[in-house]
Amino acid sequence: MMLSRYPMDRVVCPLFIGSFGYTTDEVVYRWENQVDIDPGVTLSQFELGRIEQQNITRKGKYGDFSILQVYIHMSRAVGYFVIQTYVPCYLIVCLSWVSFWINRDAAPARVLLGKMADR
Repeated sequence: MMLSRYPMDRVVCPLFIGSFGYTTDEVVYRWENQVDIDPGVTLSQFELGRIEQQNITRKGKYGDFSILQVYIHMSRAVGYFVIQTYVPCYLIVCLSWVSFWINRDAAPARVLLGKMADR
């Protein structure tokens, strides 16, 4: 995850399914079908990309182990973060600038405005 490009970054979520109690002599995992994304499934913060899947065998101390790997590539939905983060921050900053146009003698109004922008 590269947060230096947030919210325009991309995320890869790995998923590993395997048995570490049974070797490949006893259990071998294989993908029966291609992993697909249901078109009805949506995430508010991410847009789903491609999916990579593999069958791998890892050598361990007690033998070889069968593992299924899935990598789900996602990118952040920029519109969600603009609405949820950037717009409220800009509005709070603009609201705090209004205090510069309020009369100097109106201290309660300036304090109230500063308190509202503090939230």
